[in-house]
Amino acid sequence: MDIFRIFHLQCARRLPALPDAHPCSRLHGHSFRVELTVSGEIDPTLGWVLDFADIEAAWQPIHVALDHRNLNDIAGLENPTSENLAVWLWWQLKPALPGLSVTSGLGDALAGRFSPAHNAPDKQSKKGGRDVQKYCSTDLGCRVDQWLLRHHL
Repeated sequence: MDIFRIFHLQCARRLPALPDAHPCSRLHGHSFRVELTVSGEIDPTLGWVLDFADIEAAWQPIHVALDHRNLNDIAGLENPTSENLAVWLWWQLKPALPGLSVTSGLGDALAGRFSPAHNAPDKQSKKGGRDVQKYCSTDLGCRVDQWLLRHHL
């Protein structure tokens, strides 16, 4: 069973890999809608996959770190595309939410989604001949979920 919780962030960012003429190369803001999906079996005693309060508790430090901030100033988000934000969220939240199965970040009409099927790759993993962390932080507009699903991560 999948359960999900939606959170919101107000953040500024600029996409430094874009040409100067592109509007997103300049500092601008977004209202991000972040959806966290947790998968698991329904506990027969409690009747739930996970207490929604646990998802909220895992989210709180993320909210404090990102809300009303410039994403470019956050370690790991130097190129804060929606795709890179979804991956960054995954790595921050997975330790607190072992059943985390999908993270997505939607900024206005822009979206990035990280869904590594069953197991998230180690940050240093080299599947398909590419370092996942390097790939996601350097390729402009990488489509993380499509690449991962193609390479069975």
